Amino acid sequence: MAAYFWLGSRLSADIELAYTRSRFTEDEDEDGEGDRVDGSLPFVGSAGLGWKISDRWQTNLRLRHFGRRTLDSFANVKSEDFTVVNMSIVYAIAPWRFKLDVLNLFDSRDHDIDYLYASRLNGEPEGGVEDVHFHPIEPRTTRLSATYTF
Repeated sequence: MAAYFWLGSRLSADIELAYTRSRFTEDEDEDGEGDRVDGSLPFVGSAGLGWKISDRWQTNLRLRHFGRRTLDSFANVKSEDFTVVNMSIVYAIAPWRFKLDVLNLFDSRDHDIDYLYASRLNGEPEGGVEDVHFHPIEPRTTRLSATYTF
């Protein structure tokens, strides 16, 4: 589902939502696997506000949310959900356009992605220990760009 709103000539808002129910057609296969698709994402949401402050200045605020993902085929282990907010400010004076992005505005410590697999540290069983491993979201980051149009 997607909806876009113009709240006047200078202010806009949008929202995009997606829901899925990922399953294999067989309940359980001969290898003992369940019917869930590992890593499938059941819910994704995105929302944004855009404000054209003047002919030269504009700003945008975006929120992105990923729901809890199933990490195994039986849905016994799930990832944490993930939310991040990004912001941008643009200044344009032809033929130049300058943009400042602030990624992960609130310096979230969420996991960008989670995995379930066995790993082994010293002193652990030879077969390893199955656990959730993750890649953290990048910390708050700023990016400045300049574009020249000819």
